[in-house]
Amino acid sequence: MTARAAADLLDLILDQTFPPGASLPSETELAERLGVSRLTVREAIKSLAGTRVIVVRQGRSSMVNEVEEWSPLEPRLFAARVARGSDSLPAQILEVRRIVEVEALPLAVERCTDTQREVLADALRWMREAHAADDPTTFAENALRFRSGLIAAAGNVYLEALLAPLTDIVMPAAHEAHADPGLRQRVLDVHGELLAAVEAGDVPRARAVLTGHFEKQRADPMWLRTRQISRPTSSTSATTPSTSASSNGTATSSSADAT
Repeated sequence: MTARAAADLLDLILDQTFPPGASLPSETELAERLGVSRLTVREAIKSLAGTRVIVVRQGRSSMVNEVEEWSPLEPRLFAARVARGSDSLPAQILEVRRIVEVEALPLAVERCTDTQREVLADALRWMREAHAADDPTTFAENALRFRSGLIAAAGNVYLEALLAPLTDIVMPAAHEAHADPGLRQRVLDVHGELLAAVEAGDVPRARAVLTGHFEKQRADPMWLRTRQISRPTSSTSATTPSTSASSNGTATSSSADAT
């Protein structure tokens, strides 16, 4: 109930009913508008305050925070920020992923176990089958599974924890981008070369392949886009990873060569 109320309240913020800088109505008014109890409204506000969408002010009405202050680690808020002009965020994600993933490769190549190599090979096999079947969703999921497997092979739990929220953000983008068969083939080739380098214990080759992949992404200023999709269902939280909202309240999803 709280998650649904938080999602409904976020919708009202995204469609400019309560724009950034505006004070929210009283809990009683919000409860009537959202069809929930005051306690649920209070918890929904607390939830959105946790992602810096709302500022709770003691003795005064809560206020909608400026968009640039919203959490960049929540997928729906990230996409909303991009839709409202935060064009540097996709490039910043790319920078972080490049720094972490490329520098983690030597550890992954050195420490990768037979079981972990099997996980990588299995993900690549699913990518090939999904590409042949024109299934971008399965392709994207296994491309990200492959890259997560490489990070896991590095044997450092902090690397995994660092990249996990970024993976959640780029997942919707990956689903959209891999509808393009040409892009899928390029990504498939890159991941095939990465696996070959890991199996051969060839760190320089692995670094060169992944660095080149990130360079191609950086060269495309539109590597992250948005498209209109339906709003989350009632069971989805306010920060569901597959959706965002544009400035007119229409839900959107990021689209990119995200893997």
